[in-house]
Amino acid sequence: MDSKWLLSRVPDEKGRFEIELEFVQMLSNPWYLNFLAQHKYFEDESFLQYLEYLEYWREPEYVKFIIYPTCLHMLTLLKNPQFRIDISRADLSKQVNDEMYFEWLAKGGYQNPNPIP
Repeated sequence: MDSKWLLSRVPDEKGRFEIELEFVQMLSNPWYLNFLAQHKYFEDESFLQYLEYLEYWREPEYVKFIIYPTCLHMLTLLKNPQFRIDISRADLSKQVNDEMYFEWLAKGGYQNPNPIP
């Protein structure tokens, strides 16, 4: 996979911003990470460099656009070679997914703005 080829196909800065924002937030999905691991993306040095490049989303001028902050935690975890191997296992992906779900529930989960009386 050649990330330079992909980036060269983005028409303008706004489009690139949107694509990179969408991609970095997809990293919050453990099942997507599982897919990437199973398809050997984490063995591609240029892909790992692209993940490193995405660190700029932590900067204050960019982080304000992040809706799923878990993606930044996953970006950190992906720096660990063992995590990149382990996330290819369905049981670990499920465990991470479940832990995220239960943390979300503990923090209040979904709050219906129009509850039925």
